Amino acid sequence: MSPVVARDDEPEGRGELDALASHVAKHAGLHLAERQRWLLEARVDARRAARAETRARYVERVLAGDVAELATLVESLRVGETRFYRHPRQLRALRRVALPELVARAEAESRSLRIWSAGCASGEEAYTMALLVRGAFPDVALDVLATDLSGEAIRCAEIGTYDLERLRDVPEEMLEAAFVVEGARRSVHPSYRKGVRFAVQNLLTDAYPRGLDLVLCRNVLIYFDAATRTRVLEQLFGAVREGGYVALGYADHAGDVRGAEAIRTDDGVLYRRVEGGAVRVDARVEQARETVVESPSPVAAVAPVKGPPLGQLEGELEGALGLARTRSALAPLLREGGELDVTRLRFADDDVGRELARAAQVLGERLVVVAPSGGIERFLRRHGVVPPATLRRGR
Repeated sequence: MSPVVARDDEPEGRGELDALASHVAKHAGLHLAERQRWLLEARVDARRAARAETRARYVERVLAGDVAELATLVESLRVGETRFYRHPRQLRALRRVALPELVARAEAESRSLRIWSAGCASGEEAYTMALLVRGAFPDVALDVLATDLSGEAIRCAEIGTYDLERLRDVPEEMLEAAFVVEGARRSVHPSYRKGVRFAVQNLLTDAYPRGLDLVLCRNVLIYFDAATRTRVLEQLFGAVREGGYVALGYADHAGDVRGAEAIRTDDGVLYRRVEGGAVRVDARVEQARETVVESPSPVAAVAPVKGPPLGQLEGELEGALGLARTRSALAPLLREGGELDVTRLRFADDDVGRELARAAQVLGERLVVVAPSGGIERFLRRHGVVPPATLRRGR
């Protein structure tokens, strides 16, 4: 194998990381945008330090075919952060709009309601769907297939035991009914495990199930490039039967999908496959989307600003729009630090939390976050924003 050589105008090791990023993308479909290279660099340095290797030697070994180390690296790059009842607005839309229709059809055809949680991480989403369906439609036969690229995540899902932090959004009555106390943790009750099964699957290379009523694939597509997103989206929509639904993450927009309709509700957008014809995703729309999603983060370079550097986040921040508003608020702060006021923030998704964490890693104590105690402060601490950023409590 030819050695990886950095160009003269590249930072030291940049060529190595680019080659490794391409290898990871080919293996797992995990495309790391420019703003995410810090994560790859950090994970590589941690792995090679553990083996007392230089970065060049580590990269060369992985590229040469060390399958076990490649799998370990991919596992470390997965965000994998999830919890029960995540994205409650979308769950409400599923409960009000999709599930009554799908359950009625399944019962009329005397069959199970078939749901696929693709990219299920450690199982919280799959079990949430079981809780949601069992709570609203206790008599329906349920078959939930949950898959993930990570074998470690699937093993955790099959065990089904979680810290209380992962359960904080579970309704109190469901927490009592559906979980068994095991010390400081809780396990999913056997009656709610029934009908939920787990398997390791690579969305790029493995066969997709067919004839499903509902597919959930949330916060997975954001890691794929445009061509891969197009192919995966077409297969996800192809996996549901006519009249079936697809639910994506807030940042995982489907774009223009022929053969499906966007059902817009007060609680979010769902996609319903229409009758007749194959599903086709407009690749031009996906390519245009990639231009926006893959653009460098303002963490990389920000022009100087005049006056005191201030920023503010308020309302509900989720999806691509929430991420854009977050970056706009951070832009004036990222050169020399400043104050970010989040006292009027009501909700932020995990993508926003990660963007704030990246800024905090760059600025450290020079970033002062003004936040109220309670939920917002817990959000900041959970995502590693404070520390290193300085917390100042506001109203």
